[in-house]
Amino acid sequence: MTETPHLDIVPFSEPHFEAIFSNDNIRLGELLKVETPNNWTTFAEAKEAVHFLYQTFKSLGDERIWGSYFIILRNERTLIGTGGFKGKPDNDNQVEIGYEINPLYRNKGFVTQAVQALIEIAFTNNAQSIKAHTLHLESPSSKVLKKCGFTFKGTINDTDDGPAWCWLLQKP
Repeated sequence: MTETPHLDIVPFSEPHFEAIFSNDNIRLGELLKVETPNNWTTFAEAKEAVHFLYQTFKSLGDERIWGSYFIILRNERTLIGTGGFKGKPDNDNQVEIGYEINPLYRNKGFVTQAVQALIEIAFTNNAQSIKAHTLHLESPSSKVLKKCGFTFKGTINDTDDGPAWCWLLQKP
């Protein structure tokens, strides 16, 4: 677990995935020792994404640090989102991050704290750079990435999401 001033960033485990696949928010909450509102994820493709996250989790073996994390608001003991890496660093020691947070908890600095925690995890574990993709327009997510030191690198055509902006942060 990684802590920020207001968040606990907790790695996914096999029992977490089992609870999610069973649509058992009560069990997930028990495992995390948090409240798990029914809308803890508002990501439209969450069910599809969880299968991808699980495949990544299984492929990581002992390197699960490069997997997914729950974002928990510590003082409320509430699950407010997820984030993490889209696999191990590539040949250039670059990793990609992704994140989502419940709209009720946006614009409060929590996404910034979660991204900063992911940056710390990546650079502490020898990644040399981190990339992220956002919608191809100014958005709260692009503002968070700028605030965290990412540089805009241009527009790409993401095979899953279509046009996207690419952001990059180099290890200091």
